[in-house]
Amino acid sequence: MQSPVSRNGQVWSIILAGGEGTRLTPMVQQWLGQALPKQYCAFVGTRTMFQHTLDRAQQVSFPDHTVTVIARTHREYALPQFGHRA
Repeated sequence: MQSPVSRNGQVWSIILAGGEGTRLTPMVQQWLGQALPKQYCAFVGTRTMFQHTLDRAQQVSFPDHTVTVIARTHREYALPQFGHRA
């Protein structure tokens, strides 16, 4: 069900996903065998923190009113996670 706020088209979502997640790097490195920013990891279930955030943004704003900021070096991790949203 869509939020009443999103129906007027005035709400925007800005998703900031450009961090390196360095505090968790040792744990992620040991767990996955490679360094990966934490927002692109699925700690519980099959969806990543980034995918959960994209879904929450979709509940409050239209897709064309959502801006996602990622680091250029994260492109290979982020783009596949957009799925049907891209």
